[in-house]
Amino acid sequence: MSRIFADYIERARDILDNNWTGSSTKPAPSLYPHQWNWDTGFIAIGRSHYDTVRAIQEIESLFDAQWTNGMLPQIVFNPEELGHYFPEPDFWQTERSPYAPAGKLTSGITMPPIHAVAVEKIYQNARQPRSVRPFLERMYPKLLELEEAAKSFVNSSEVLVLPEEGKMLISEIFRWYEKDFGGKGGVIDFIFDYLVGENARHFIRENSLNLPIEYLHYDWYLNR
Repeated sequence: MSRIFADYIERARDILDNNWTGSSTKPAPSLYPHQWNWDTGFIAIGRSHYDTVRAIQEIESLFDAQWTNGMLPQIVFNPEELGHYFPEPDFWQTERSPYAPAGKLTSGITMPPIHAVAVEKIYQNARQPRSVRPFLERMYPKLLELEEAAKSFVNSSEVLVLPEEGKMLISEIFRWYEKDFGGKGGVIDFIFDYLVGENARHFIRENSLNLPIEYLHYDWYLNR
């Protein structure tokens, strides 16, 4: 390993350690002072190369805020850091949802699921993989719940495949996070993986390269 590369790795570790809160890592101490869904996944993958314990803490602290319907929120708010970011819990009002986790302040939307990959990397990169087995056993049912939540969303009124009209209507949330899916094609692949109904799946399969997509206005009341 070159000295320059080693220096970058050391600097990256220092940034993560300086942003450590005791249970998770702030993506940026001022701009993003809370725990973010995707950031946690990638931070855990990075930490898995040198600190298995903290990598596990990253993932488990995020899943401590998993909703009872399986949804994993985009943000888990740190009560000590409120007032430095928008939108915060007073905007989301997730306490009005019967699925919101007790004792946790979260947003009401989620991000593309990468957490199974992060869990796998923690196991693969651990110096003592056997010691990680209890973590895998704890995470497996939670990851299944997350999988079911994604499937439920794709097969709700937020995704409408209309072969007779030659188009697909999908929640505006997919446009917001299109880049995180790797572009429009990634969004289509994600929906196809979770979609049930052979007619709808056949339509997408036959038209995936030039599938007309229209976006549904996001209903913020879904968070309440």
